[in-house]
Amino acid sequence: MNLEADRILLNYFRTNIKTVERWFNIISPKKKKLSTLKDELKELKNKNWTEILK
Repeated sequence: MNLEADRILLNYFRTNIKTVERWFNIISPKKKKLSTLKDELKELKNKNWTEILK
């Protein structure tokens, strides 16, 4: 992706975070919140995948 396009998109998402987060609530399971998804993704990111996938 073009660096300038990336900068513009990041700025848009940062400025409009509340609106963007509502988009994800549309596709998320009824009983889960976006904050739960963020926590789960953070947990997955922090796993030692090199060791797990041996």
